[in-house]
Formats: sequence, C-alpha cells, structure tokens
Amino acid sequence: MVLEEHREAREGALPGRREDLEPVCTGRMGSTFFRWRFAPTELPAVLDHDWARLGRRVFIDPERGEVTLMAPSGPHETVADLVTPLLLHVSQALSVPCVPAAGTTWSPPGSRRVEADRSYYLGEAALGYREVKRERRAGLADAFFDSNPPQLAVEVERTHADDGKPDVYRDLGVAEMWRIDVSREPALTVEILELQRSGGWRPVDRSTVLPGLTPALIALVLETADMDGAEVIPGLLAKAGIAP
Repeated sequence: MVLEEHREAREGALPGRREDLEPVCTGRMGSTFFRWRFAPTELPAVLDHDWARLGRRVFIDPERGEVTLMAPSGPHETVADLVTPLLLHVSQALSVPCVPAAGTTWSPPGSRRVEADRSYYLGEAALGYREVKRERRAGLADAFFDSNPPQLAVEVERTHADDGKPDVYRDLGVAEMWRIDVSREPALTVEILELQRSGGWRPVDRSTVLPGLTPALIALVLETADMDGAEVIPGLLAKAGIAP
C-alpha cells in the first residue's frame, strides 16, 4: 500500500536523486537497498523512468507498488565480477556457447521489471545473440533481449528485498537462478534454483544448464578467486573434472 505521507512529501514527482529514496536495508556485503513506493496510476511513468541513474539494479513490482534499487558495495561487485570468468571457462570446457548479458533489464508478464546482478545466454540462445551482433543493425540487439530471456540469472547478496525474485524469473522464462551470498560462517554460500519445472521452482544439488557445476564447487571457485585472483579458476575447475 502506498504511504500517503510519503506521496504528499514528494508531491507526485518521481525521484531524481538517491536522497529522495527510502533506505530499506544493508546487505551482508555492505550494499544498500533503497525503495520507492508508487500508486497504480503512476505505473506507466515509473516504467519509463531512468532508474539506472539512482541504483545499479532495479526491481519494479506493480502488485506491491514498489521499486527496489541497489547501491552495490565493493565486495559485492568483486564477487559478481568473478562469475563471468567462471562461466566462460565452464562453457568452454563443456562446449556450451555462453554470452554475458549483464546490465540488461527484462519485463515479464504483469509489467514487473527486473535486472539481475549478472545474466547469461547459453547454448542456442547465445548463438542467436552472436548472429544478431554480426548483423550490426540498430535495434536488433534490443529486440533480441526483449523476446529472449537469459538461461541463467545470478543474484549476489540476498536480502529480504529480493523476496519473489525466483517467481519473477520463472515467469520471464529463465531456466536457472543462482543465489550467491556472503555471511560470517561459512564465508560464501551458493544456492542453485531450477525455475522451469511443474509445481514451481526448487533448489537443486547441481546445475541443469551447465552440467558438472554444484553449489559447493561454485562457492569454492568464487571464494578462492576472490582471494587469489581469477587466474586460479581454470585449475580449480580442472581438479573438479571440468576442463577442455
């Protein structure tokens, strides 16, 4: 429900500064999450607003009348940046084409809008995107993103602000979601969610889109690479039996 005093204070204007947003919580890695509440009649303007100026990641939920944004910490970005070299090495070893799609925002049915920390096209979808890039025609990449969800979405630093994300990605057509979180003990944890299954999504003990990857292996690789650098990733995967 929209808070009337919040609406009166802003006089109907959409936020132009981060100071206009309501701080919601701080994640375990030090990132700050912000919220903006809106009325149903404001949804078209909210969807057209340039939220990227205010936060790294955006989640628009018209049912709750909320926009959630994130100001990532340094540790958050460090871990998130290591996911791409991990995925590229694994995809090469498994001969599965992989194209990062970071920074892309998708709108599933219901006008909800979501941007993952990292997301990836795999297999045939990755080949399709590469073909679009070869065409070098304006608008083709945007059209491809609009009609083709990624196979994998990755979220780092889970908080209650992320409630409902698996359902959103499932509705969008994403096959798998990884939740990566840093807590005190153990230092890094990973959860793999299989989204496209009858009866709803569920946690699984190994990836369905990149066979051979388990939550424990992903956590080991990311945690070690965070300490020793991304160059250790191929060796760690080879020890686990994942190598070209």
